[in-house]
Amino acid sequence: MKSINELRAIIEGFNNRLDNPHVPPHSSNLLHQLGKRDANNKVLQYNELCEYYFRFREAANNIDLPFREFTERLVESANGYLGFLKQFNSSHQSDFKSSVIPEMFFLLLYKIVKEHGEPYFVSAQSDVPIECIYDLQGGSRVMFKTKRLDMLVYKLSELSLDGKSQDFIIPLIAMEMKTNLDKNMMSGIEHSVEALKKTFPNSLYYVITEFSDMAIDKLNYASSGIDEIYILRKQKRAEIRRNIDNRNDIDINLVLEIANECIHQMELVHKVIPSTDIRMTTGKLIH
Repeated sequence: MKSINELRAIIEGFNNRLDNPHVPPHSSNLLHQLGKRDANNKVLQYNELCEYYFRFREAANNIDLPFREFTERLVESANGYLGFLKQFNSSHQSDFKSSVIPEMFFLLLYKIVKEHGEPYFVSAQSDVPIECIYDLQGGSRVMFKTKRLDMLVYKLSELSLDGKSQDFIIPLIAMEMKTNLDKNMMSGIEHSVEALKKTFPNSLYYVITEFSDMAIDKLNYASSGIDEIYILRKQKRAEIRRNIDNRNDIDINLVLEIANECIHQMELVHKVIPSTDIRMTTGKLIH
């Protein structure tokens, strides 16, 4: 049996292997719980939990695997870990569970960035500027209206006004991640994505959830800035509300589809835009 400090050291070792300034979200959650005063009183419980978590992280260790094999292993291990957490008795159970799928995508996007898009970074729960206000009073300044995004692939740039510079995040891929999605949530998401796309029209914006609680046949989000809404378990919430054992696994092919779309988005960044003269010969000036 490992001590709490040993468990923390192993988790930090996994994170140190990532050439990325941000910590995966479930890892951050778990380290926080292990750092609490009463953690030593639950050492047996945390050893059991971490045994399953380490299997999940080990699936992402071999970043040199072919992409499909890497993704399949990662999703299978996430399904296994979530299956354990379904039975895990903890007052923080919901916190643990809700951050596993975001961490899965964090690790998946990290591999995509390493293979297709350096020097971009992956982050979770980051504030992204969706509107800018330029003010000349007080010696000139830029003020941002921000939106906190669950998952983000971004480029760190610099914005200057009158010789004063500050960091500026440019989102390439943005994801809103939910356990269950309902109409009220979608209303807020629509508003945020509309503002984001005005500032960053070429960013990719996905809404990803395990379950849906919406009457899909009565709704249409095609006119919104959302690029796609993915239901990872291909289930409505009502199907598992009375018996959680009825839930489907996360669909590997659906995750692969999301990953391939993200790869395509990354490749578009490096695509050379033809000159105006060349576009004129096609009669199309935007693409």
